[in-house]
Amino acid sequence: MTVRSKLIVFQVVVILVLGGVIAAISHDYIYRVHPLQLEGLTTKAELCVRMLRGVADISLAAGDHAQLRRDLQLCSPTAGRADEDLRYIAVYDERGRLLVSRGRAPLTPPQAATPPRPSVLPAEESVRAGTRVALEGKELGSVWAEYGTERIAAGKRQLLLFAAVGLAFALLSAVVSVLFSLHLVKPLRRMIAFVHRVAKGELGARLEVKASDELAVLAADLNWMTAELARSREQAIQSEKLAAFGQLAAGVAHEINNPSQFILTNLGHLREQITRFAEQLGGLESCSQRGETILLLREMREIIDESALGFSRIINIVDNLRSFSHPGERERVAFPLREAIEPALRIAQNEIRQRGRLQVSLPDGLDVVGSPAQLSQVFLNLLVNAAQALSESTHGNLVEVRALAVAEGIEVHVRDTGSGIPPELAARIFDPFFTTKASGKGTGLGLTISRQIVSEHGGELSVASRPGEGTTFTVR
Repeated sequence: MTVRSKLIVFQVVVILVLGGVIAAISHDYIYRVHPLQLEGLTTKAELCVRMLRGVADISLAAGDHAQLRRDLQLCSPTAGRADEDLRYIAVYDERGRLLVSRGRAPLTPPQAATPPRPSVLPAEESVRAGTRVALEGKELGSVWAEYGTERIAAGKRQLLLFAAVGLAFALLSAVVSVLFSLHLVKPLRRMIAFVHRVAKGELGARLEVKASDELAVLAADLNWMTAELARSREQAIQSEKLAAFGQLAAGVAHEINNPSQFILTNLGHLREQITRFAEQLGGLESCSQRGETILLLREMREIIDESALGFSRIINIVDNLRSFSHPGERERVAFPLREAIEPALRIAQNEIRQRGRLQVSLPDGLDVVGSPAQLSQVFLNLLVNAAQALSESTHGNLVEVRALAVAEGIEVHVRDTGSGIPPELAARIFDPFFTTKASGKGTGLGLTISRQIVSEHGGELSVASRPGEGTTFTVR
């Protein structure tokens, strides 16, 4: 579950809990407290009229209205002042005419008492209670009292307002949490995508820092860590190159030594021929001598041509080594694929030919975009691994390099007929520092670095191998 989902679930739980608490309080008030309040108000009205009936019968029989007013004061000493619920208390004669009252009583008595009616919504109603006054069996009139429910309705309104404010606060906190989660989750997602890119070998990636909070500090640390990884990888690449140079040193020395030897021999021979030519120049007497001079000059020219060819081979070898050893070449350019493969072939060909045959198929028109030096290092690593996978016996040994255009782009296959890779080791060959070679034969970084370089170029390096049949590495 993502952080955003967790925050949303948390807010839903908070809203449900808060809503449940508010609903429980409201239910308790509406269906328990409110009816009790109405019942208490009704009881107060009934007590009031009973008290007044007990003291007003004699005054009503005598027609003493002043005494009736005093009786009203005795029965409701707080009317109009502290008892805010009382609307009126009144005395009517037997004909229904209003005699005395406290508050705004109607001119005629009400028809019936008002029972309490609990409701969910606040309503400003009233509770009335009344009774007839009689003396010695003779009906003298009636007494009525009415109490208002304004305070009860106000309490209910306050409760509903509290519930509405609570729910609004919960919803507002949910909205704020969602906005906060968006502010938090989006940078985290960018960081996760950035880490995935770095894990795939894109060490040139950088994470944008647009804030100044802890997330920005984390982003800056990730950028620093990636830069350190890039520097460490450059050092590892150079270490791998030095290891490759150590493995290829004998072959390179042999390649440079042969042309150097015949150049020195030819130059010595040329020195002798020039000496003889100088001696012959002083005594040319016949045509035969002139013919010999021409042949001598032709031989000298051939010697010079051979010497020039030898020097060209030395220059090419040195240029290839210099191109291969150049560190940090990252500029992306469009170039023919053979410009990355052929330098690697020239450097590794002696290593391969000591163990078997080299077969190359590089069609024209296969252009790529990338760093020629970095891709050349990839192919050199694959060629050296292929050569070292061959058996000591040269019979049937083959290293094949084949490039071809496919629907998805370009593929380069480097195949050897060596012993193959055991299935239990095939999944680990790209792990850093893992090697199946003998001690001193490899660092275990060649394939790791090669895969990172290919990944940086938007490609993929894969392997297919069968023990006893050979191995094929594919760059696509």
